[in-house]
Amino acid sequence: MAVKGISRKELKEDRFIGLFSRILIAVSRRIGLFLGALGIVFLFGGVGLGLYLYYAKEEERALDMLAEADLFYRRALSGISPELQGIPSGKGPLEVYQALIVRYPRSRAAEEALFRQAVFHLRMARYGEAIKGFQGYLERYGRGRFRPLVELGLAHAYEAQGDFPRAAETYSRLVTNHPQDPWLGEAYMGLGRSFEALGKTKEALETYRKAASELANSNYGERVRRKVELLQGS
Repeated sequence: MAVKGISRKELKEDRFIGLFSRILIAVSRRIGLFLGALGIVFLFGGVGLGLYLYYAKEEERALDMLAEADLFYRRALSGISPELQGIPSGKGPLEVYQALIVRYPRSRAAEEALFRQAVFHLRMARYGEAIKGFQGYLERYGRGRFRPLVELGLAHAYEAQGDFPRAAETYSRLVTNHPQDPWLGEAYMGLGRSFEALGKTKEALETYRKAASELANSNYGERVRRKVELLQGS
């Protein structure tokens, strides 16, 4: 029985079908890869969104604790005993600040709580504790939001303790590293006072003169000019 040969037309159709099939397979594979990649993107996107919402909620809770601690802080500075103000025993500002730092260590509120702890010690004339607190902040948040104020507080604490060499060093660093800071005038005044306490009248006079030039139109301008006049007349 004779076998019927394949015509050219049928051969072309077979080749077309084969090519079309290979194209469909390739497209299907690419679609599969695309859908897989898209699924991974959505997975990580969902995880990222979940983490964002989680940390946002944590930050909100931390801010609530910070507000509570600030309330106790103001009451503590009022001079009225905690009992008369209805503050529970063992729940002063320092305790609440510390609880916040431990519970929400990655929050922005924790950074502020660490700073305010040290400021509270300074306001209560606990200079040793204030120095430890400010130094702890600098170790943990080297370039934190409150660094200029932390260095100013640290310098004040050194000065209050009578450690004028460290006070002068810290005030000087603040003047050098933060020339645009709104507390620059206070830093200049502290530096001048520290030099005076060390008996370095020449350095103090140079400090006040520089401050008078840079702060001529500020609230400190008149104060430093008077200092210059006093030291020149002595």
